[in-house]
Amino acid sequence: MHKKGIVLFITLFFIVAFSILIIKNLDDTDKYIQQSEYQSNINQVLISIKNTQEQFSNLLSKHTNKIKDILEEEGSISGKIPLSQKELNITFNIKDYDKVDVNTPKGKENKALRDLFNENGVYDYDYFVDIYHQKVVDKINNNKQLLDIINNFIIKTNNYQIKRIENQLGFLVLEELYELDIEATYYEAKAKASYVLDTKGEVKYFDISFN
Repeated sequence: MHKKGIVLFITLFFIVAFSILIIKNLDDTDKYIQQSEYQSNINQVLISIKNTQEQFSNLLSKHTNKIKDILEEEGSISGKIPLSQKELNITFNIKDYDKVDVNTPKGKENKALRDLFNENGVYDYDYFVDIYHQKVVDKINNNKQLLDIINNFIIKTNNYQIKRIENQLGFLVLEELYELDIEATYYEAKAKASYVLDTKGEVKYFDISFN
């Protein structure tokens, strides 16, 4: 089967499986809403995001090689699950996780990070590492810590060039990982989640924000 056909097959498989699941959840929710309307909508958004992640994890564990081949050729798999009759909309995107780990032990050179700075014309690499060691006790393990260092770097150096590579900076050891972004809206409730999954579909990192 042509890779574009595989992309379509996997996307349709996912959308059908997930749509059935999410409609059932919405029907069940309608039967026993005991909280405020907004809180109920937020809860439904969270349930929808979690269900989406679980469907992708299941897909990864069963079709790892196919998905790997697709990502090598297409770069990413994107889709939209509009359930307008239920006022629920979900968009998703999955791609290879290829961020550079900024964690740098004292006295050791982080060649991959220095190369990323140099190749993108971002100066003051050594200053970035100094700020890292001032702010980090052990190592960075979440996006909030990383963003804090980036903001401190900008404030102290007045160098906004780091924004060029902000989305390429990470804190996980580079291995075969996938980055899954999900956005869900249900009435006025909206949330955005980012997952890092391994080839078995297991969650290695998770972050969520509300709009």
